[in-house]
Amino acid sequence: MQLHRLRTLCAALPLALIMAAAPGVFAEDGLPDEPGVKTPSEKAQARDAAIDRGFLTSHAETIGAKQWAINAYELVFLGVTYGFTNDIQMSLSTLLPVTTDIPLVLALQPKFVIARTPETVVALRVPFTYVKDTSGNGSSAGFLGAGLLVDHYFGPSGRIGLHAGLLVAGVFGDFDFDAGGDGDGLSFADGAAFELDLGASFGVSNSVKLILEGQIFAAAGDGGFEVADVVLINYGVRIHGSGLAGDLGFIRPIGIDTDPLLLGIPYVAISARF
Repeated sequence: MQLHRLRTLCAALPLALIMAAAPGVFAEDGLPDEPGVKTPSEKAQARDAAIDRGFLTSHAETIGAKQWAINAYELVFLGVTYGFTNDIQMSLSTLLPVTTDIPLVLALQPKFVIARTPETVVALRVPFTYVKDTSGNGSSAGFLGAGLLVDHYFGPSGRIGLHAGLLVAGVFGDFDFDAGGDGDGLSFADGAAFELDLGASFGVSNSVKLILEGQIFAAAGDGGFEVADVVLINYGVRIHGSGLAGDLGFIRPIGIDTDPLLLGIPYVAISARF
């Protein structure tokens, strides 16, 4: 099944790029002139239903005031987002119970835009994730963090964007992450986890963009500060409109062997905004 998905994605990615390379796609025509849609960041927000995220990273922009978005990731994660205003949104995601041994996962993330210019958006996010073991022992854990996000768009149409984010998080609870059965609890006093996200998006047309992002992880505790051996490189294409966006790409861990998936782990996501 996984090999079949890999072949499908390998075929879909070049096809999407060929379709995008029609005459005039690199022209800075942006969106048609519409009331209230004038700046590069406004145009980028208007034409992409999943503008508030990359593949595995959060972006500073929101989905927009009084807008709903339904997101599905890898067929097992499902989320809903609501934009209270153009600067405040709330997201709730969960892991679907597709098998009996999947833990209960609830992820809540409010986002607050703290600065806007015509080209740049800066936001604060405060993600909270709760994980509960459903196998019978009742152990659970929580993750609480705070992070800063920055989007910067280039050109009058805002097709090219640079994205960055830094997250600091702590963990508490008694979930047995190592499956060792020792029952040791975790607390914020045990240390903190860090995530640095860097990415770029390049719109080759009003409805197709290329996405590249990297994720670096680190932790601080009694043993000092240590950067994780594994770095994630996520890349692919997004086919999008104002109401619907679909992602086709790969998640490539650097630092561990992923053979035979040389391109990485296939990634599929879809978002609907209304």
